[in-house]
Amino acid sequence: MIETNTKNIVKFDEYCEEKDNQYISKWESIEYFDYLDILNKEVNVLPHNISISTMCTSCKLNTKLNITNIEKYLNLNSDDVLTVKINKERMRTLIINKTKPVRARKNDTKAKNTDISKNHFYNQITVVMRVSYGYTPDLNKEPKINMKLFKNGSVQMSGCKSIKNINIVLNKLIIKLKEIKAKIEDGKIIEKLFIEDLNSINIKDFKIDMINSNYQVNIEIDRNKLYNLLLKKKIKSSYEPCIRACVIIKYTPQNDNLENKEISIFIFQKGNIIITGARSKQHIISSYNYINDILNNHQDDIIKKNDKEEEDIIFNIYDDIINDINIGLLKI
Repeated sequence: MIETNTKNIVKFDEYCEEKDNQYISKWESIEYFDYLDILNKEVNVLPHNISISTMCTSCKLNTKLNITNIEKYLNLNSDDVLTVKINKERMRTLIINKTKPVRARKNDTKAKNTDISKNHFYNQITVVMRVSYGYTPDLNKEPKINMKLFKNGSVQMSGCKSIKNINIVLNKLIIKLKEIKAKIEDGKIIEKLFIEDLNSINIKDFKIDMINSNYQVNIEIDRNKLYNLLLKKKIKSSYEPCIRACVIIKYTPQNDNLENKEISIFIFQKGNIIITGARSKQHIISSYNYINDILNNHQDDIIKKNDKEEEDIIFNIYDDIINDINIGLLKI
């Protein structure tokens, strides 16, 4: 169970605590429950040069949500809920947008429909949850996870880096949703609940929908040569330099893949490699080994020569041709 240790801590507001005149986050004294079996499901334990760029995951909270109350009454705090958003017009946030505002175009249909969209019924809401806690000079630089909450209790998460981080924000979300707010209406105190059943809320049916990862090899790759090699080996691939600056390989892992899901591997000239669409650590490692075997076994065939090397090769060919002409082996 999630427990809060408040011994020797004096609360000075709902989110922060003070001890010896120092700021102490509420979350520092929380015991986080392991909803996701982190030890067995963690995906960022990979070969040293692979890093996870992002994950998309989903789960269910085992109870229905009140989207209207979440939008109006779920408190923002720099240690947990940073943003509550229905759309751009209906949003509360602590994050300062540093991008320059975009001017509306004269025939912008989105601008015309603004008033209409405000009256639409929404069955989902986005909550941006900070992973860590404590003082930070810039919330934009803090790790955070976007959580799309649906009325039926489903949750979709993006911007994830690890199962551990997902488990942290799910703990925060459940604690925040269990809070009961109240408002005086017509002289009566009316409770504002975020969830239908406080006792039933839990994490069910957690799954990883997509993992994107990347790494780099220490060779410069001739994409045309690589693509021709893949065609000869009848490996499913594509290369359209006018559209994308990479060769794309479609690979189907044999293990842990009942749906025969394809993984996309993007290979760039400078040796940057992106693996996208994986759903498990095994998918990433299998794709990593697959492409590395191709690159290692055919390195001499696909390596891109630098300008000096190509120039030397051309001059050598030229010298051979002139020599053959001089000794009569080649007629012009």
